[in-house]
Amino acid sequence: MIKFKKSFFYLAAAAKLWSLATWLYFSPPNLLIGHPVILYISVLFLAGLISAAACVAILMKIKRNSMSRKKTYFLLLLLIGIVILFPPDIAWLYYPPAPDDAYVEAKSIILYPIGLKEANAACPNRCIINVCVRWIPGPSPQCPHPGPGGGCCTDYEQECDPDCEDPDPPPAALPPSINGTVTCTQWGSNGWCRSNARLALTASDPQGYSLTISGNAGGPFSCAGSCTIALPVGSGTATYTVVATQSGKSASGSTAWKYDPQPPISNLTASGTEGLNDWYVSPVNLTATGSDVLSGLTSVSVIVDGRPASASEILNDGIHEVIVTSVDNAGNIGSVTREVLVDTSKPILDVFVNGTSGLNEWFISPVTVTAFDSDDVSGILSTEYRIDGNEWHDGESTRLAGEGEHIVNIRSTDNAGNTASGSLSFKIDLTPPTSSFTTPLSTSPVRETVQIKGTSEEETSGLSAVEISFDDYTWMPLSVTSGQWSSPWDTTQMPNGTYSIFIRATDLAGNREDPVRMNVVVGNPAPHVDIPFSWMISDPLPIKIQPGPVPLAGGQIIIHDPKDRWPARRYTFEAGEIPTLFLWDRRFRDQTLAVPGRYRIEVEAWDKFGNTGQATGTIIIEDGPKATITQTPTRTITPSVSPSPTFHPTRTATSRPSIPVQPPIDKPKEHISLPKLTTVVLWPALGLLGLFAGLSSASLSDPRPRSLRRMSKTITRIIDQENITHWKG
Repeated sequence: MIKFKKSFFYLAAAAKLWSLATWLYFSPPNLLIGHPVILYISVLFLAGLISAAACVAILMKIKRNSMSRKKTYFLLLLLIGIVILFPPDIAWLYYPPAPDDAYVEAKSIILYPIGLKEANAACPNRCIINVCVRWIPGPSPQCPHPGPGGGCCTDYEQECDPDCEDPDPPPAALPPSINGTVTCTQWGSNGWCRSNARLALTASDPQGYSLTISGNAGGPFSCAGSCTIALPVGSGTATYTVVATQSGKSASGSTAWKYDPQPPISNLTASGTEGLNDWYVSPVNLTATGSDVLSGLTSVSVIVDGRPASASEILNDGIHEVIVTSVDNAGNIGSVTREVLVDTSKPILDVFVNGTSGLNEWFISPVTVTAFDSDDVSGILSTEYRIDGNEWHDGESTRLAGEGEHIVNIRSTDNAGNTASGSLSFKIDLTPPTSSFTTPLSTSPVRETVQIKGTSEEETSGLSAVEISFDDYTWMPLSVTSGQWSSPWDTTQMPNGTYSIFIRATDLAGNREDPVRMNVVVGNPAPHVDIPFSWMISDPLPIKIQPGPVPLAGGQIIIHDPKDRWPARRYTFEAGEIPTLFLWDRRFRDQTLAVPGRYRIEVEAWDKFGNTGQATGTIIIEDGPKATITQTPTRTITPSVSPSPTFHPTRTATSRPSIPVQPPIDKPKEHISLPKLTTVVLWPALGLLGLFAGLSSASLSDPRPRSLRRMSKTITRIIDQENITHWKG
């Protein structure tokens, strides 16, 4: 690895040395001019050759199959021989080439004298010659291209030519002459130049002396020989003088000029009421004016919208093109074009209100106010609106949803500043009235005739009407005082149950609220029926019926067998025929004679809406002779009694279907005969008498008859209670 680095080092050194030699050969620096540069190049080349040989020798030691040492030495000797056989130019050894376009003094100069005579101090100018005082033979680095003499002269001195002779004295000098002429590329009127005016001066000298011209043409000037001077704008006279330098002779002259390259200035004077954005809001008077400070004006005219020219014009509405033209004495034309805007009319403004119309000029929805404005002349600049006297806002449309009365102001302004305005007033009521019931309460049943009361409120347009309905179909108006209303309701004309009452209010704007519903329970009390808890079959049953608010429609008496041995016996009565005393014939519906025992009896009475009152008792049939019923009871009908105001119904129309009842019909009273009871068989009676006799004798000897009686009463009460419970069930 070390040998490779060493060989690389020698190779790099050889490349560096050869590059320096090449640089010195082709571009020697100024510092080495006059030095033996070729010698330096040869040394650098040989040093590089030695470094290359050392690199090759190291590589030969590394690789066995490389070039042999003899071959290497042979190549080195061959290179040295080539340098010796073909040496470089030996002239460069002392004179290296000089840089292009530069003279560098050589270090060693070879002079070759040419035997020049001494200069004559009094020699005239025409006899003075240049003589070489420094000669370099060539070709050489300092003289690469020698002249006809075989070299180059680097320094000269002026000397007098000894062969030059003085001529005869010159004649007297003549004065020069000068002529001035105005030139122009575009001539105008009245001798005026309109473009590129110049003063052309031509001077000459008979002797051919050099000339100097000076003068004033709107300003001082000077020039050598003939020249051309640019003239300033305006008019005047140019003066000039020419002087011969050698003789001092001179000549003068003058030339007048008129130069107006500038067009006249045109002006337009417009008088009228100024608006916005360069518009006039009144008729405009136009006057054309102009000015020209050089040649002066000839004419001024105004042309409006292509019409014939005139000195003045009056403009009305529209956009007008106005051209003012001015002509000066030189023929220059100056014009100005101006657009004059005139709009004397206001915009056209229409305002529309869009919304749902109610009653009495009220709106019952949000209202949109829209402005439609136009202007055919200057166009619309802005559209603004203001609500209820507040700040102005930009916009052509606005939406109002606030309730109450409103005033909307609209104004439209065109680009000229003309303004059209308008205003609208309207009323908005979006909220329908609100109603509520105060009495009766939905949680309490009502009876008889009840007052339905409530309130209705409307804060914006005010109440117009309040209506009540019992079916949400047929509506009846109510009288309203300060939002309070009431309506009587006769509940006796309908069955007990839950009913819906509807109320709705309408305001002056036409808003009608959704019906407010209240469910009311009608609870007119059923007829009140009262009978004894129990009684003997031999006694007539007293029946007391107290009608409710609704008139009675009928009643019935039902006698049940507690053991369901025989079908129940049912007695049905119309209104006004229900007996106040009732005596049972002891027979069931199939005419079976009831045996001694206890039987449940139900007495019911109902009104025309089916509200039913009921009472339950027990009929007792005892064993023995008392069981024989020989009388025929007669039914007695008592009039209806006024209802008690404190009675509460036990039945509603929805809990039991109504029994269709025909209205009472007056007809003669009928005597209803109950069937007679047959005589009880004798042998059971005799048996009972014997039983009682035995018990009586036993009680005299038995000390427990009192205890047995108490036990008998207790058992009897238990049986009665069970029978009553069974009948009710």
